[in-house]
Amino acid sequence: MNTGFVTFSTRGVAAPRKVELWNERASDLITRLHVEPARGVAFDASLEAAEMGGIGLIEAASTPTRVVHAHAAANRGGAAAYLIHLQFRGTCVNRQASREVLLGPGDFVLCDNTLPCELILDGENVMLVLRIPQQLLKRRLPTPEVYINQHMPASRGGSLLAARFAAIVWEQCQSGVSPVIADRIADSLCDLLAAAFMESGCARLDVSTLQLRWKLRLRRFVDSRLADPNLTPTQIARHFKISARYVHKLYAREEESVSRYILRRRLEECHRALGDPAQVAKSITTVAFEWGFNNTTHFARVFRERFGCSPSERRREELAGML
Repeated sequence: MNTGFVTFSTRGVAAPRKVELWNERASDLITRLHVEPARGVAFDASLEAAEMGGIGLIEAASTPTRVVHAHAAANRGGAAAYLIHLQFRGTCVNRQASREVLLGPGDFVLCDNTLPCELILDGENVMLVLRIPQQLLKRRLPTPEVYINQHMPASRGGSLLAARFAAIVWEQCQSGVSPVIADRIADSLCDLLAAAFMESGCARLDVSTLQLRWKLRLRRFVDSRLADPNLTPTQIARHFKISARYVHKLYAREEESVSRYILRRRLEECHRALGDPAQVAKSITTVAFEWGFNNTTHFARVFRERFGCSPSERRREELAGML
């Protein structure tokens, strides 16, 4: 995260370059990501960013789009951070840790940049992202992982106070803040966020903290080994020295099994690669094999089931958009 006040806009950029440049700039300032603009909508986006007391504050505005953060290995800086997604205008469907949350103005969630994340931004969207080093929040909130992607509504006392304070801090960043008080303001912001999460409580969580920690560990492992065609629940269990039965039990109350999770993540990575202009020289078979598939017929079938189009149609669609 660079110090100072940074601004960037795709307005004035040639249409074929807008997405590429936005991905580069947003990845530098927030976390490694890429966008897939909504069909039939001319993509434009802008951001303003600053840093205060070690916390990055980034206001991002965009036309409707899908934003995907793939996995920790893709982070440019490599630093583990928590991201607060605070909705200013429009709505956002935020997906992480097998939870889906709809954010309206004033709502926020806590995300982990070492885990895959997907955002569906609707309307003329404006979001404030707080990029907080993980240790900075953990000093105040011992188990942040239990609050990952938990809906923090604008109507609740603690979350309302934290959201409003974050917005005020951002306004002050825009006009300038004395370095003498920047650290104290950042500390206060982290204190308020931690208090809001603790106020929300863990009673609504349907798994124990221990189980949730295990699930997050397993997801990180899976996302780092997607290219291994032999990745199975048994291999995962062997790596962590636990039983395969326990691996299945951790996913028993989820909407998808661990095997379905592995398949979905592989398909998402293939979908991303087939839409990446930098990988257009790779054959579809190469892309499939790079992400753990070893049967092209099976790959083509499950890809169509997931995305409603064939791998070749996905690639042609991207190439047409480049012209």
